[in-house]
Amino acid sequence: MKNTVICTAILLCLISVQSCTKNSKDNLIAPAQPNQFIKASVSSGQTYVFTAGFTGTLIVSQQASHYQMSQTGFDVNGSIIYKYNSIPGYTGTDEVILSYNPKAVTSEGNSGCPANQNGSDPSNAIISIKINVTK
Repeated sequence: MKNTVICTAILLCLISVQSCTKNSKDNLIAPAQPNQFIKASVSSGQTYVFTAGFTGTLIVSQQASHYQMSQTGFDVNGSIIYKYNSIPGYTGTDEVILSYNPKAVTSEGNSGCPANQNGSDPSNAIISIKINVTK
């Protein structure tokens, strides 16, 4: 009787661990490309928009030099974006470096399993955008 109870308890623990491991892998959102080097072109007076993803944080690590607007935020769909607009009349190249950190997302009904088993956040992705501003 005692062996049956112990075996049942061990089996339930193994099922719980397997379930948590699967949930944490399925719910971790990571960028498609950890480090990105993007070349973009935009006409002077127009706005360039880069979409990073639906979750996480996006910050400007190194600001562009010739900007009127260079900021992160959200679009109407809730995506995390970066917007750039050069100073009036500027033509040439500009560069901005962004740091993107995706969030670990938890799903409802995962029985209290942590979203990230090892307790660490995913590492930041560096996104370097070289912008060619034309007439």
